[in-house]
Amino acid sequence: MSANESRRVALLAREGAAREKLRQTLREVGADVVIEADPAGVDAVALRAAAPQVLLVALEPVIEDSLQRLGEVLHDPEISVIFDDAELAAQREGWSAQRWARHLAAKLHGHQDVLPPGHEEDEADKVAQLRPGRPATPAQLHAGDTFDPHVREARDTAPALPQDGLLPGEGDGDGPDADSGLLSLSDEPLSLSDEPEAWQPPTRTLDNELVDGFGGPRLDPEPDPDPVPEPPRRAEPPPLPPELPPVASKPLPSGLKLELEELDAAPATPARPQPAEPAAVPPPFGGLSLELESLDGAPAASAPSPPPPVQPQAEPPAQGAVVLFAGIGGPDAGRRVLAELPAGFPRPVLVHLRLDGGRYDNLVKQLERVSPMPVVLAGAGDMAKRAQVHVLPNDVTAGVEEGSVRFVAGATVARDLIAALPAAQSSVLLLSGSDPACVDAAVALAAQGAYVAGQSLQGCYDPAASKALQIRGGSVGTPSELAAGVARHG
Repeated sequence: MSANESRRVALLAREGAAREKLRQTLREVGADVVIEADPAGVDAVALRAAAPQVLLVALEPVIEDSLQRLGEVLHDPEISVIFDDAELAAQREGWSAQRWARHLAAKLHGHQDVLPPGHEEDEADKVAQLRPGRPATPAQLHAGDTFDPHVREARDTAPALPQDGLLPGEGDGDGPDADSGLLSLSDEPLSLSDEPEAWQPPTRTLDNELVDGFGGPRLDPEPDPDPVPEPPRRAEPPPLPPELPPVASKPLPSGLKLELEELDAAPATPARPQPAEPAAVPPPFGGLSLELESLDGAPAASAPSPPPPVQPQAEPPAQGAVVLFAGIGGPDAGRRVLAELPAGFPRPVLVHLRLDGGRYDNLVKQLERVSPMPVVLAGAGDMAKRAQVHVLPNDVTAGVEEGSVRFVAGATVARDLIAALPAAQSSVLLLSGSDPACVDAAVALAAQGAYVAGQSLQGCYDPAASKALQIRGGSVGTPSELAAGVARHG
């Protein structure tokens, strides 16, 4: 059966929330609901007349007697029966409802794909399918194998083997194959019980002569032993330059005596001749004297201080934001919108998705698989950054300060957040499951220049907000069209 073929389904449930939600789930997965009735008010004849292929029954204690009346239909091998708990069906919301819808679609259409889009199983993550029972032993795998085919194969291929002269008795003329020099095998089958120690190597000594291809004998020279490496030669020093001719010593000035002192002795102060007193010279510069001050006494000149390092300019905070509001049925639409936005988008993207279980860390992992931009979980005190997707949990909301978005602790009120956004730099998308109460604030923001749109009714699980926006004159579109409009608006 094709996975896209619509199945005829009979819904048996009492009036109430469970029946409403099961009906919505069947429509979402593309089932054809041929009959919808209370088990206590329908009989087997009417149920068979609808010709259902599948029965979906919401179980409650009060309908046990009614199910016994319909036993012949429930046990019909041509009709598949799916049971669901009525109490759980009435309380199922958000992510759990989407998961139940995927499992129901797999049961109806007969496939195993129960993962949301973007969670396709990688080849590296696949594990071997387990099979019941013990694996086959090697003895079981080779129970029918015998050794005879291998012996026959060796006998057939023996003539093509090269003649290596290593068989005992070859060339002695003792056997029928002595002249041919070919390998001879016995016709007796080999026995695995023979002891390998009983075999003895041949006693014939091998000749050292090898016959080459030209008919003449030649002896292979024995390989020379490894030569002893010679010690490295010492590099000869370069020749010394020729000696210079002796230089005639000049006589020392009169009155001076050149002596060599011992190194251990204290140096003696050389005797210096007392110079004659120079004649008095008039002071230059009109009595002013020019002297050099001692380095120890003069204050050291202060070295010029290096210029302060250039501090990198902090990136200005991003102005405005793109806010995606969604509820039940919204994760799939949100993934398709984020997958179409470019990696260098100039605005921060905020995702406000109501999850009953509060597993926003799983939502972050899902969005990371398809989003070109990094996806993080918003925390109180953080600033929204451009080209980044921020997922708002239940206890964190967004505030706007001078056009920039900062996250603070508290629950998010959609209409207050929309009203605080700067219109020219912001976009608001109302996806499946959005709160219709925020439509008025979104329309007012659109009148100031913001891009506001809702998910198209076709393929939208909960289009209440999109319908209200369309009535007020707003635009709707598919997730791909919404992403294109956000990218154009910037």
